Amino acid sequence: MQAFVDECEREFEARLESSIARISDDPELCAVGLSGPTCSGKTTAAKKLTDDFSRHGKSVHIISIDDFFKDSFEEKESDELPDFESIAAIDLDTFYECVDAIFGKRKTKIPHFDFVTGRRSGYTEITPGENDLYIFEGIQAIYPEIREVLSRTHSKSVYICAQSSINVGGRIFDPNEIRLMRRIVRDSNFRGATPEYTMFLWEGVRANEDKNIYPYCDLSDVSIDSTMTFDVCVLAQFLRPLLLTVGRDSKHHGEAQALLEKIEGIESIPSVMIPDGSLYYEFIKNEHTD
Repeated sequence: MQAFVDECEREFEARLESSIARISDDPELCAVGLSGPTCSGKTTAAKKLTDDFSRHGKSVHIISIDDFFKDSFEEKESDELPDFESIAAIDLDTFYECVDAIFGKRKTKIPHFDFVTGRRSGYTEITPGENDLYIFEGIQAIYPEIREVLSRTHSKSVYICAQSSINVGGRIFDPNEIRLMRRIVRDSNFRGATPEYTMFLWEGVRANEDKNIYPYCDLSDVSIDSTMTFDVCVLAQFLRPLLLTVGRDSKHHGEAQALLEKIEGIESIPSVMIPDGSLYYEFIKNEHTD
């Protein structure tokens, strides 16, 4: 089992490194837009990009576009929950001001968004230097409004997404299903969200991806497949107790039960077998340190 995990990790690392190598040797590069649909591995890709560019002598700053979300309580105008996938959820005025300051080599403050409270919680000051490189990470990096701003300087775009299906004992899990499973586990671990809440949001998430992400993914300079062959075997152990919390009175009960039945009997890979630095610690707790 450990050999299988290690081989999956090596395969992903090879895909990641070969893709990054296509843009890392550009001496004039100032910014990278790193995009992809939810739960595709953008955080891991950002770290790998940082490590690679640092070896090339760059001082790398990762800027999460999510940190430019408007306060959800102020944005909420009805009983409906705010649509965080829409470009309307982004404080574009503040984003434009910060990016213009960075490209103009002027000091600026980058906001920090707290997903638990749904509000902006503070700022980080950045003083641009001559050898800086900025990675703008988030699903919105592929949106036309964001691409237009980043195109004002010498930039490249990287797209990462789970792109392959997985066959587990004759049961086929497609990329969107894998990402939903990842998101249920991630949102529970890191965003304080219930499985029911994540499934409630999923229809809107997918609609936004079809409208605002997939039509533009072929425009990216680099594309990376983040599917891990062990995906389902790692996620199943976390999904089972979470999906059981979706009650019979929930409109998502049937969906939760169908997923429970599909992962029934699948052998679990203990998370302690996942090595440090793995993409998977975007979704599960790192038992090596926690």
